[in-house]
Amino acid sequence: MYKAYIKATNSIRAVRSLHFSKEGKVESISIYSEKLRILDLDEFKLLRDTTFPDKTGTELIEEDVVKNHSGDLFKITWNKENYHFDLLDKDGWSHWNLSQYTSEEFVKVGNINTDPDLMKLSEVNMDV
Repeated sequence: MYKAYIKATNSIRAVRSLHFSKEGKVESISIYSEKLRILDLDEFKLLRDTTFPDKTGTELIEEDVVKNHSGDLFKITWNKENYHFDLLDKDGWSHWNLSQYTSEEFVKVGNINTDPDLMKLSEVNMDV
């Protein structure tokens, strides 16, 4: 399952379908907004669904920022070498893979694409 960050609207939408080139690379996607739309590659950024919810049941996707019970922020990233989602701190250090934690340990704060300043915050006013 994929989501897409839509650059023109600074929003994240569910991807209905992927369209591939003859070489097997994604060249466009279909999404629903008010109606079905097809977007070209330069109009969006694909984001993987982790299938992992946060403490409140909110689904987490690639490049979401989450906060743990200590107030530390982490960005969810895809680890291409090991095929899993990593948690990166604000200095870029990996803190294991997402599946090693329970849903109760994190609350989604936002997504780095729609709010690029999220990882610059040292504290986010949100109880976990």
